[in-house]
Amino acid sequence: MVAENPLPSETVAVLATIDPDANAAGTLNSDWCDMSKFDQLMAILLLGEWDSSSTIDFKLTQATTSGGAGEKDITSKAITQIVSGSPAVFDKQAIINLRADELDIPNGFRYVRAVATTADSNSPADSPATTIDYAAVLLGFGARYGPAYDQFAALLQEAFDTRPDAEGPPRTTH
Repeated sequence: MVAENPLPSETVAVLATIDPDANAAGTLNSDWCDMSKFDQLMAILLLGEWDSSSTIDFKLTQATTSGGAGEKDITSKAITQIVSGSPAVFDKQAIINLRADELDIPNGFRYVRAVATTADSNSPADSPATTIDYAAVLLGFGARYGPAYDQFAALLQEAFDTRPDAEGPPRTTH
């Protein structure tokens, strides 16, 4: 039975992140998310400060195990490269939506992660190298087995039920 007025944490789960930081050029990955537990996923890239010599790519990849076996790109699940210009581009976001049926399910692919790759065109003579402030979060929608908060990433600090009548732990939807 679905609650009449479900909390957002009962319908959406934080599955994985690329933690916010000032990151040097290179590639960072989120943890793997098991899409057999959700109908849809939304990956959100959050950009902060960066300079006019940087670029960022953001995509989703799929694998057959939570360890990343057979990792490959998911067709059409990458943003157009964001290029900082002059003046520098700040505070942008990008979103990639994914339905579970867009994975290569017949070949056993069910795990998804976000991959962010940054580059800095400064040469060593232009040192110090720049950093890009960014983060990413992967949200799961349409939990298949109980409320979404049952699937929260271990990294989630805390979820609150802030309704005035709330007592004890978050209510369940079954």
